[in-house]
Formats: sequence, C-alpha cells, structure tokens
Amino acid sequence: MKKSSLWLDIESSIFKDTESINLETFRLPGNINNRLASWDPYENQTHRYFLNIVYNLASEMPERFFEIYANIKKVSLGSPVSVKFKGLDINIDYLLSAQETLFLDKLLRGIKHVCEIGAGFGRTCHSIIENFSNLESYTIIDLPGCMALSQRYLKAVLSAEHFKKICFLNYKQATNLSKVDLIINIDSFAEMEKTTVIKYLSLIDSNSRFFYSRNPICKYDLKRLGLKDANPSNTELALETGLCTEIIDIFDDESLSFAIEKYLKKYSPGKLWEITKNEISKPWQYYHHVLYSKFNSLK
Repeated sequence: MKKSSLWLDIESSIFKDTESINLETFRLPGNINNRLASWDPYENQTHRYFLNIVYNLASEMPERFFEIYANIKKVSLGSPVSVKFKGLDINIDYLLSAQETLFLDKLLRGIKHVCEIGAGFGRTCHSIIENFSNLESYTIIDLPGCMALSQRYLKAVLSAEHFKKICFLNYKQATNLSKVDLIINIDSFAEMEKTTVIKYLSLIDSNSRFFYSRNPICKYDLKRLGLKDANPSNTELALETGLCTEIIDIFDDESLSFAIEKYLKKYSPGKLWEITKNEISKPWQYYHHVLYSKFNSLK
C-alpha cells in the first residue's frame, strides 16, 4: 500500500507532532478538523455552503414550485449566484419569492388587489404578477431609496402591461391606501420601530381582508453564528426593532417553538383576525410564514 501525495503533505503538517494537538479544542472551527472530518465552517472567498443550501432546498420543492419559478422572467438580472435544477437557474432571492408565491397560491388565484409594505428591489411583486393574470393592481409602500430601485428593477423585468399594474406609494402616503384583498410584509417589520409596526398593523386591519407575514420570530446572538460585531451601535438598534425582540438560541427547537407562538400572536393585525395557515420558512428556521384572514373574509 502506498500513501497518496496528499496524505504525505497532511502528515508532514498536521501529524508531525500529534502530542501537541489539544483534544479539548481540535474540532473547533478554524482548527485541524477541516482536514480530518467535517469541512471547516470558516471559509473565505467561497460560495460552497451557500450554494449547497440553495441546491438542497430546491431539491425539496414540490412540482408546483418549479411551475411558478419557470413563469418568472429575467430572474438573473443583477448577476446573483445560482444553481441549476430542473433546467432552471435558481438563486436564493427568487427561490424565496417562489416559496412565498407557493404559500399564497390558493389565495392569489381568487383576488385582484395586493399591497406590499417594504418590497426591497421588488422580487415578490415580480413573482406574483408574472404568475397571476387575474391581479389588477399591486401597490408598493416603501422608503424613497428602496422605491427608486424597485421602480427601475420592475420596469426592466416586467412587460409594460404588467408594470402598469403597479402603484408606488411613499411611506408617508401609506394612509392613502385604498382597500385591497391582501397586504404582504416580508422581512421588514423586524427592521422598523415598534410604533411604526403597530401603525402598519392598524392600517392592515382597516384596509385588507388578508395579511401575509414572512419575518423573523426573534433576535439572535451574533457569537452563536460565529459572527463578529463590527458595528455594536447598529447591533443595539437592530435588537430593538420589530415586535419580536427576545434573543434566543436559533438552533434550539424548544426555544424556536416558544418564539413561534409569540410571533403568531404579535403580528396579528387585530381581534377579528385568525390564522389561516402557517409554517417554518426554510431554510431559515427562525423565519416564519403566516397568513391571517379577517373573520368572515372567506365567506
């Protein structure tokens, strides 16, 4: 039997002095275990773990997910990293948007007017409009900077006919919102001051029959993720925003279960609302899908 050149190199470095290996710490990230067993979670200049998450998540999706994804045109604008699955270029932004659309699939088939509070660059609006021709209007309420980007982006990816369906409202004009069937908020209530979130929930209570939230259910300790706090002042601000501000271990199923219960109660728009459906938002176990409906809205 002959040693490979690779293992000759490993032996000359790692196993040159085995007595000096600390058994209490050798499996910590950044130590020698990356050459012995699991790959080191600390990897610079690589997309390996990220792409692996995207690929594996795509592989778990039902057939309807791929039908939705295939209907969304120009998903690669902006040059995102992506994986190939079922002939589709799948990136994390539109994977999440297709998940959101899938979660709301049944509802979206039968409504006409949607509003999204905080649309980012517009991925969810893009996904929904491309998949449901029955929609007559899609209102976006946002900050000026984000709105300027989403206007440019959506105009670039949508047909002129579809782009005409979108109404853009500055956040200061939110109270001008007309009645809609569904209001959406994805990952932005958690970045707003509590008083602002409460005002938006009141707006939802008054102006919509359905509310969909995909937001984090808690806050987390950066150290638990191996992250360094480069800007402590910003971290402190982040821990105070949103309605779910409790710091928990996001890799503890019991802690997550308790946090989900609190999240579902806190983001209900009012007393007349009930939960229609909810589920964990994969791949991030500390994010959650929930669809609320106003009492008797289904009748």
